[in-house]
Amino acid sequence: MDAASADHMIRHELQEVPLPVRQGEEQIRVAALSEMPQVGEALEFRLVNKRICIANVGGELCAINNSCPHLGASLSRGRIRDGKIVCPLHGWPFDLKTGETPVRPTTRACIYKITIEDGDVFVNPL
Repeated sequence: MDAASADHMIRHELQEVPLPVRQGEEQIRVAALSEMPQVGEALEFRLVNKRICIANVGGELCAINNSCPHLGASLSRGRIRDGKIVCPLHGWPFDLKTGETPVRPTTRACIYKITIEDGDVFVNPL
């Protein structure tokens, strides 16, 4: 196995570890509420060193890491179906509230708590 393959395997294994939502950390402003996606849509937003996907599920905003933990595809380019965002690359659905996928229970996308204050949207980063 060459070094590039080994590096990919290590990163892939690290992404497999389920991470809980951490609450109580400093909130980061993402954008104005008016810039959020419409119902049934998802958009990518950049934070300090991360890209997150914010999806609008029936009027409720949900935030998840934009990089699919399986192969790194942009989840914001996926479809929203039954409260899940479906990866556009391989079709794995990720629950927007838990980050879990029924395809592989040990794989979970990082999720973020959203807070709306004075017309602005904030997330608690992991």
